[in-house]
Amino acid sequence: MIIHIESEAILSIINYSKKNNFQIIGSPALDYEIENISNFEKRAKVKFLYEHSITIKQSYSSNIAEQVQKLSNRTNIRSLDLFHLAFAECSNADLLITTDKKFENN
Repeated sequence: MIIHIESEAILSIINYSKKNNFQIIGSPALDYEIENISNFEKRAKVKFLYEHSITIKQSYSSNIAEQVQKLSNRTNIRSLDLFHLAFAECSNADLLITTDKKFENN
C-alpha cells in the first residue's frame, strides 16, 4: 500500500513539473539504480518513465566526485545516496525527491 501511495505521489510531482515547465534532472546514479532493479518488468516501466520525464541529464564530473567526498566526511548518508545528493547539489536543483526513509533521516 505504501509503495502505491509513494508511486502516485512521484507521478503527481512529475506531471505537475511538466505542466509548469520545471526541469527534471537525471543522473548516472539514477541510471545505475534503475539498471539494478531485479524485476525485469518493473525495471522496464521505471526506465520508460524516467527516460520520458527527465529534461536534463547531469554528467559525472570531478565536481561530483569532490562533492561526494565532502558529503561523506560530514554525513552518515549511504554511498549511492551521496551521489544522488551530490548530483542534485551540483546541478543547483531546487528540490531532491526521495521515498528512501534512511536517506530522509540523515
